[in-house]
Amino acid sequence: MTATIAQVRDFLRYDTTDSDETLTIMMQAGQDWVERHSGYLLTEREVTQQSSFGPIVDLLWKPFAAPSLAVAYLDGSFVDQAFTSFVVRSDGRVLPTSAWPATKGATLTYTAGFASADDVPASMIHAICLYCAMSDEDRGNIDANAWQSLRNVLGDYWRPVIA
Repeated sequence: MTATIAQVRDFLRYDTTDSDETLTIMMQAGQDWVERHSGYLLTEREVTQQSSFGPIVDLLWKPFAAPSLAVAYLDGSFVDQAFTSFVVRSDGRVLPTSAWPATKGATLTYTAGFASADDVPASMIHAICLYCAMSDEDRGNIDANAWQSLRNVLGDYWRPVIA
């Protein structure tokens, strides 16, 4: 996890460790919220995404390691194939260097996420802390203004929910 229990305790002005179990649950939920609403994974891991070979193929999760991308698909005889004729742009768009294979879909597997907790932008840590504060104060009855504040903290990282 990227935010630490000490950071969240300090943000909420808790003086004891009595609520650490509950805070950990809120931190995990906050991290999940930040990831889904920013498209940035806060810890590095392998992800798999399904894609149709349409005119646009984008990697959903950032930051990504472009060389790690593997594209697999089933050919017309339902045999697993690897497609290697592509480039990945810095914005996550995957472009074929030859035509996409004639198939209904593919599986993209790649490594995404920040390699180190030190690489996670401060605004994302702040968003996790703010999520915890909202959860702690309102106990699940959070109004639209509070959610908008959370989106504002994410700033340039904000995007609609992925999953």
